Amino acid sequence: MSYAVFRVANLTSVKCENLEGVPLRAILSWETPPTGPNYVPYWGNVLNTHVQPQIAPSDLEEMRLMRIGRVTVANIDNVTGLAVVDPVFVPPFPPGLGYVAGDCPGLGSPWLGPPVQPDSPFGGETIVEGDFLPKVDVFDHTTGLLLSGAKPIIYQAWVTPSGGSPFQLTNSFGIELYPPSAVGGVFYTQHVVAAPGPVPGGVPGTQYYVYWESDLQAVNPRTLAVFEAGGLTEGDYTIEIRGFKWDGAANYVPVPVQSKMIHVYNGYPHFELTALGTMVQVFRPEVSITITSPSGDCGDVVVGDTIAGSYSVTDEFFGVVSIALVPITVEGVPQPENAVILSNANVGTSEVIYDGTNTGGTSGTFTLDTTGMTPCGYTILLGAWDRALVDGECSGHWNEMGVGFCLRAKGKK
Repeated sequence: MSYAVFRVANLTSVKCENLEGVPLRAILSWETPPTGPNYVPYWGNVLNTHVQPQIAPSDLEEMRLMRIGRVTVANIDNVTGLAVVDPVFVPPFPPGLGYVAGDCPGLGSPWLGPPVQPDSPFGGETIVEGDFLPKVDVFDHTTGLLLSGAKPIIYQAWVTPSGGSPFQLTNSFGIELYPPSAVGGVFYTQHVVAAPGPVPGGVPGTQYYVYWESDLQAVNPRTLAVFEAGGLTEGDYTIEIRGFKWDGAANYVPVPVQSKMIHVYNGYPHFELTALGTMVQVFRPEVSITITSPSGDCGDVVVGDTIAGSYSVTDEFFGVVSIALVPITVEGVPQPENAVILSNANVGTSEVIYDGTNTGGTSGTFTLDTTGMTPCGYTILLGAWDRALVDGECSGHWNEMGVGFCLRAKGKK
């Protein structure tokens, strides 16, 4: 096994004040050593992330937003609120292998998930990461907790829907503290508390989070807030972090506020029929697939026939659709699987991905040549995802539908 870590940005070409996150790439490759940062291993994995260097002068008081939903804030469009492809993580990589969230490469298939694509909204639990400068050391070096009488940095997290009223985030979440004298990390449940000192008048809310990082005490992850966006109406939401530092005398004073707008999308609403015959509303891509010849759905087909059918996917943020036979085995032996071919495939023969124009979905026909296949029952599976980054994951809302047929040998009924 060989592995390598590469810095894939020339820091000397970027002004320090413009650095919002430095991309790092780790490559794991079995047997074959990576030859550089653009190496794609045959067996292994590529992991991308960002780090935030501390570059500000020690006397500068500021708050820095780093990532929202695993996306570096610089890669969230200021007009649309959508995540865009990081220009550092695009060609010379293979076509279609872009990077939106730092850890999210994708290849796209019903079993591996969709490719990571531009113009991605956010959904579900969305984690906000960042830090404050300068960091103050007011923590016990063994337990990581506040020293008696300490005045740590405190902050509030607010969210404002477009055209709506702001609301404060006060939910609890877990972080790991790494005090300099402790062995390993110390788990801590972050929660809001009352300010440990006077806060300037006119600041709404009386609940604050404590900022637990110092120059000696690391925190991982650097989570500042968790925005539970699941179930919210689609639209733009501005996340705002309001920080306060002790003035050394009698009061907390504000540091410059940082904010970022994101577009929230929690799935395409439509109704689907359940196995019990009832209609329920769901929030995911709407898919359909049917066999049109030489028989209908669940019909008989003779080996050598070419099956034809049609399909469609509807979604407001279409991402990818992929079609394939579900693998079968006979007496433990995997059987031949011929490719199902989409009429409008733009990746290989069996996938359609978002190309910048088909955001509302796609539709077309498919064919399957059954020559050489084993007589048996088969299912053609259609899987589709949207482009949302849901719960901080790389894949969005998904749906699938299968259609079956019985493949018989020639001359047999």
